[in-house]
Amino acid sequence: MPSARLPPSRDDSACRRLSDELDDSDTPSGNTSSSKRVLKIRKEWLDLILSRQKSWEIRSKRCTVGPVLLYEVGARRIVGRADIIDVFRVPRSEFAEHFDKHRVNTKALARLGPSYGDLYAWVLANVRQFDIPIDHDGGRSVTWGAHYNGIIP
Repeated sequence: MPSARLPPSRDDSACRRLSDELDDSDTPSGNTSSSKRVLKIRKEWLDLILSRQKSWEIRSKRCTVGPVLLYEVGARRIVGRADIIDVFRVPRSEFAEHFDKHRVNTKALARLGPSYGDLYAWVLANVRQFDIPIDHDGGRSVTWGAHYNGIIP
């Protein structure tokens, strides 16, 4: 049985290049102020990501790799940041084999049903939780919040 394609090995310089957009040294005050993508995640999954127990965010579509801000759905706040370093399709037949990366149990997967479509792993790295969350209106999209244009702590 073929296994799901695991993320290719990434050297540190590649991850650094991806995270440069969110580098704290961008301004003299140590903060950045350019517009950032905001990824909306429910608290149960976000807590696992921030505690580094979950490194794959599972979605039904592909996305572009690069830095993102992590938005806690329901709390209306940005609580951290990460880099999406790879995106690939995970066959449902092989999904359980990678539980340690995505933490989605079979009961939760069954709730998604076939209408959810394909499953894609968004591989997260360089996760950092902010000491002080940023209040932010997430917008109406289910996956992506309104871009954030303010100061990053």
